[in-house]
Amino acid sequence: MSVMSLVTEALVSAGSLAKDDWSTKIDRLSGRAYDIKHELNDFIQQCYGDFVPLLTTTDNIHVKLCQLQADVESLQSSFDNVVKSQIRDSTKEFEKLSVEHLKTSKLTDALEKLYLIHTSLEGYEKNFKTKQFFEASTWLKEIGNTLSSLEGDDLVDTSIYNALRTKFSWCQQNLQYTLDEIWRDSIVWTLPLDDDTEGTGTHLSINFVNASDGVSGQDVVHSLMTCQTLSYKLQKFAKNVLQYLFEPVVVSSFSPVIKCEGAKAVIKLEKKICLTDSTQEFHPDIVFGKVLMCLEFLYNHLLNLKLSPGTDKDEVLMSLFRKYVCEDTIKLLIDHCLRKSIPNTKEELNNYDKVAAVVKQFESSLQSMHFIPEEVTQFGGLIDFISDIHVHFGNQRCAAVLRKARKLMKMDIHETVEITSDAEYNDETTNLLQSSKLYKPSELVVQAVTKILNSEMSLSENTMRLPRFRVSKAAKELIELAYQTLHEATTSSPESAMRMVITTQDVFELYAAVVPMYHRESLLNLPQVAALHHNDCWYISHHLLTLGHQFSKLLPGKSGGVELSFAHQVPMLRHLGSECFLAQMRKQRDLLLECLAPLKKFQSTPNVDKYMIAERPVKQVMHQLHHLRKVWSDILPDNVLQTSIATLVNSAISEVVSCICTMEDISSEDSIQLKTICCVLEDQIPSLFPALDSDDSTDVFGKRDLTWQRNVRKWQRLAELIFVLDASLIDIVDRWAHSKGPLASSFTAVEVKGLIRALFQNTERRANAISKIRY
Repeated sequence: MSVMSLVTEALVSAGSLAKDDWSTKIDRLSGRAYDIKHELNDFIQQCYGDFVPLLTTTDNIHVKLCQLQADVESLQSSFDNVVKSQIRDSTKEFEKLSVEHLKTSKLTDALEKLYLIHTSLEGYEKNFKTKQFFEASTWLKEIGNTLSSLEGDDLVDTSIYNALRTKFSWCQQNLQYTLDEIWRDSIVWTLPLDDDTEGTGTHLSINFVNASDGVSGQDVVHSLMTCQTLSYKLQKFAKNVLQYLFEPVVVSSFSPVIKCEGAKAVIKLEKKICLTDSTQEFHPDIVFGKVLMCLEFLYNHLLNLKLSPGTDKDEVLMSLFRKYVCEDTIKLLIDHCLRKSIPNTKEELNNYDKVAAVVKQFESSLQSMHFIPEEVTQFGGLIDFISDIHVHFGNQRCAAVLRKARKLMKMDIHETVEITSDAEYNDETTNLLQSSKLYKPSELVVQAVTKILNSEMSLSENTMRLPRFRVSKAAKELIELAYQTLHEATTSSPESAMRMVITTQDVFELYAAVVPMYHRESLLNLPQVAALHHNDCWYISHHLLTLGHQFSKLLPGKSGGVELSFAHQVPMLRHLGSECFLAQMRKQRDLLLECLAPLKKFQSTPNVDKYMIAERPVKQVMHQLHHLRKVWSDILPDNVLQTSIATLVNSAISEVVSCICTMEDISSEDSIQLKTICCVLEDQIPSLFPALDSDDSTDVFGKRDLTWQRNVRKWQRLAELIFVLDASLIDIVDRWAHSKGPLASSFTAVEVKGLIRALFQNTERRANAISKIRY
């Protein structure tokens, strides 16, 4: 080939190729191979097609093939040893040139950026001197972006880069300081002192129309936004507005006053003395008007400035300001204004539409100033609070019920009222219920009564009547509060009704928790208070048995018709009253036993002092029992009073008899004294149990109702002991009557034998008598 390939030319020009042309050699070898191919083809055709013996021709072709193969191998070896090495050398040279070129390009780009920074600094200086701060801040922003793009470059370590970087930081600080001064001079706060007792309010002056020496407030805002410091300043400003403007206006009786002095606008708070009802100062209409006046002042003189230059649709400062103060302001208005406006009665609730209209108008005004978004999703808005006014009303009423209940529970228990069967059906609570037709029996009650009548069974008309007793005034008012709450629930919304029902149940749970702890000392130390608490618990339990059934059919919504019951709280309250009274009974029993303790020293005392030592404890016991009867007689029901006194009398008799039975030696004189002491008990104990239908405690024994003796189970034991102390051995044996006599019904054989051994000397007659005392 006459024309050499590009590779060949490159190699020849580099001086690395031999004189022979590699391409020419390859072409020649290809031609020779092609010629041999034709010769071989003709030979094979003649050999296998024409069957002509051509040995000489075959040898010639073989020789040619061997030469061709040798030339090809020689060319390949030369190509591997020479050409490939030359190609590698040229590639390395090319890569080196490329790297150098890349470094040159990067250096050129860096130099262009440094020049751009230089020109930007000149532009900043020019705009800063002419007080065009927004353009100056834009230049600084471009410089900052350019410097950031140079990070990691080798040029960073050069002095020119460091000088530009230092210049940029100085310009940035200078611009920020200048903007801070303009902001501080344009927005001036005068805050009240901590020791200010005259009620001097806050002063706030704003002059952003012409901020300083021809600098517009809009330009300052744009500059601060570009420097990314506007959010911090506005957040601090919003905190001051909330603390020193909104809180005094909403929480206290401060009122805003606005004055305009040219381009300067001033708002200050003044505390006005209200001569009328102070609650009117915190009415939503008045409070919302004050807050709206403050917001309008801020919006007209500051917060209507745009965040960035552009069209009219761009956001204003208010959209950023509300992020820091809107939620707290709404919460402040709800907690300190709207919650105070929650109605206390059903009549006020029906007239609450006026307040709702004020709230809607106020929220619409806030939306027009962009203070709150059109859709409040992050927190509950004012409209949401008004929409749930029935729930808030129910919550407030329930809280008021619990507060009143707790106040009643803390009242002194000794302030009492008398409860009688007639009074229960004619008191104020019953009149209220009858006027509301709440005593109408439910279908279940009617069915139960019909079933009883059809089965020829009858209940006494006094089945559900209470006996005459006294309860604390607090317990009586607590029951009336429960009836009033449930009656109010019947005229409320379904949600409020169920809440009031649950609150009524909580009242009695609260009673069980508060009263025993708050009156703990009185219940433990004063028998009268313990008895009153016992009556209170049983009185409340009596009403709880039927309280739910009276209101079940009258509750609104899905609650109506559901059988409401408070009966599950009855065992708790009854147990509470019983345990308190039993604890007082145990304490009184221990006091009686402590009084009778000297009887155990009767045998070891000289004869002169024996009677006095034995008589004094008995008199103390009777005095204590009479005192308890006097304290409890006007409080406890007659049957409870009789049972309680009888229980204590049983304990006293048991202790006296036990002390005498454990004596090992009783002389005739001692037996007379012991009998006298027992007779004192026998004579005075009946006076503790007057007739149930008579208050005259001076009735003679013969005219007295003796049913109390069924409760004083130890009475017969005392009478038999008196008999034994003055009887002979024959009389004792006859009264034993082979364990069938009255003595055997009160004493055991062991006790009787012990008394015989203590009273009589050891003789054959005593032994015979003892042998007859057996079962």
